[in-house]
Amino acid sequence: MTSMDNKDAAPPATGDRATVLYIGGLGRSGSTLLNDLMAQHESVVSVGEVNRLLNRGLEANQTCGCGKPFSECELWIDVGERLGGWDNVDSTKLLEQRQNIDRNRHSLKLLAPKLFPQAKEPLDGFGQWHGQMLVAARDSAGVPLVIDSTKQISTGLLLRHLDSIDLRMVHLVRDARGVAYSWTKARKKADEGDDRMMNQYPPAQIAQRWLSWNGLFASFRAIGIPVLRVRYEDMVSNPQKVVEDVLAFGGLPRSEIEVPFVDGRTITLEPTHSIAGNPSRFKTGEMELSPDEAWRDNLDPKAQKQVTAIAYPLLKKYGYL
Repeated sequence: MTSMDNKDAAPPATGDRATVLYIGGLGRSGSTLLNDLMAQHESVVSVGEVNRLLNRGLEANQTCGCGKPFSECELWIDVGERLGGWDNVDSTKLLEQRQNIDRNRHSLKLLAPKLFPQAKEPLDGFGQWHGQMLVAARDSAGVPLVIDSTKQISTGLLLRHLDSIDLRMVHLVRDARGVAYSWTKARKKADEGDDRMMNQYPPAQIAQRWLSWNGLFASFRAIGIPVLRVRYEDMVSNPQKVVEDVLAFGGLPRSEIEVPFVDGRTITLEPTHSIAGNPSRFKTGEMELSPDEAWRDNLDPKAQKQVTAIAYPLLKKYGYL
């Protein structure tokens, strides 16, 4: 199910601004999969959870989705050159500014920055640099469309203020019970090259976050950001249609959208240039998509009822009840 006010129309392109399809939603909703599916199109470059580029890429030199260290990836080398050289980027200052603006707790500042004088410096500094970096990624790849799968509320609001960015929001949702179950599982941070584990949270806490985050992302339309809602369950059951709908929403002519599916639910994945995100972004080769509904059998029935009660309003709205 894809949903927007006018399903037949995508927002018009806007000159030299970089068109960015921003995936918003709560983690473990399938954003890496959606990102990778769209990245197979020749008119798309995927940069992954790129708000982490400075610390994950520039400072820690972690592995790009293409399999090479950040410092050896041809795309990111070229992006650095377009920005005046990575050696000339003051990552310490930019990361400090990012902490002061691109965190969810600063969302109110991003909604009305004129009311918060302290928002000006990080918006003018980190914000404008971030926009220039996305434009450079588009130009380096030589494509019209950039996919950013950061998911964070504040980053979406930040992009809204950048003159260099033509923002379109893909609001990705998944059944709250599936999301809650996924956050109970132990996973290694495989892309960090060590044995550290990803965070785990109790189902009730995730249900509360699921309700608030999805409610906020749905409201982006009210502040003038084009929003297309996509359900994870529809993406894995009919991926070709969902990917075509999303790319058309991003401004690509439908007549030019040919995603290389082997059949309706099987695709051959080529490497992307996602700089951060779920370790599954390193998967390549042929993959058959199928719904992950392990929560039905493995999430404790009491927890299922608890999550359902907390998330009920949006579970009903999104067709999960």
